[in-house]
Amino acid sequence: NTREDISEQIDIETLLTENQDPQNIRVSDGQEMLINSKIIPNTGWIVISFIPLKELTKDVRKMTYTLILIGAFVFLLALVSTIKLSQTITSPLTDLTNHIKTLEDGNLVKYKIAERADEIGILNDSFNSMIDRNKELLRKIDRNEKKKREYELALLQAQVKPHFLYNTLDIIYRLASLGRTEEVIKATKNIADFYRIALSKGDEIIPLKRELELVEKYLYIQKIRYPDIFDFRIALKGTIEDYTIPKFTIQPLVENAIYHGLKVKKEKGVIEITGSKEKDAILIEVSDNGVGMSREQIEQTLAKSIDMNLTKSFGIINIDERLKLYYGPDYGITMRSEPNAGTTVSIRIGFNKEESINV
Repeated sequence: NTREDISEQIDIETLLTENQDPQNIRVSDGQEMLINSKIIPNTGWIVISFIPLKELTKDVRKMTYTLILIGAFVFLLALVSTIKLSQTITSPLTDLTNHIKTLEDGNLVKYKIAERADEIGILNDSFNSMIDRNKELLRKIDRNEKKKREYELALLQAQVKPHFLYNTLDIIYRLASLGRTEEVIKATKNIADFYRIALSKGDEIIPLKRELELVEKYLYIQKIRYPDIFDFRIALKGTIEDYTIPKFTIQPLVENAIYHGLKVKKEKGVIEITGSKEKDAILIEVSDNGVGMSREQIEQTLAKSIDMNLTKSFGIINIDERLKLYYGPDYGITMRSEPNAGTTVSIRIGFNKEESINV
């Protein structure tokens, strides 16, 4: 450019006099220009250069755009990764939660996911372990219910033993034939009361006083049959008669005492039934001074397996298992005996008063 062309755009003299800075920015032709001036020594010449500012910042803009694109890409990548990670964590938890809800419908099925060592894997393993424990618990309940039904069937058979009824009726007939009317009346009343209590309107759990009444009727009838074999006493300490007990718990033990303890003895014996309240249980004891048992015989009696055919007598082991089903493992039957000294069977039951017990 000539001096005149430059003068049309920029007042050079003003530029040089007002601003001694050799570099300056001015607007020329509608765009920002970086103006540099340089005085050439010994000539009086001044060299002025005009450079468009956008040319100088072109690379900076490119780098800025590149950084923006990289930042946007990184942001999108982070967003996608976050969503994916969230799905990896929340999706299994959501599925597991939905699966747990199906437990209300009895769906005891394990929830399977890929092998994981994190907290979700631990939670899944714990859930599956809970399913296994619940299944085992249900199997145990089924077994207990099956046992309970078996005991009830055996109990029903014990209630209506035909030999006991036949022998009692035979005694009544003999007494009647001898004209012993008063004894006939008492025997008939006792056998009627015995079966009335035995039926108990279908109740399986009855007050202790009714169980002892049933035992007393049974012993009265047996004493008519075996007047020279035994006497009996019933004594309770405290007010425990209203506590409940599974029906036919004491009577089979009394029956065992008569037939296996006293009947084989050569002299008259005694059956004694006592009851008292302890700290954590009701204790009832059935004692006799019969032939007794050795330690080995006691172990065999308590270790005898349950008669699954249910055609034999309602034995001690059956009563013990039945009490454990109702009250728990800390309750049931224990025995102590000595040969020729007698046997004592102890019954421990829980505190339940005038109420039914459901297993």
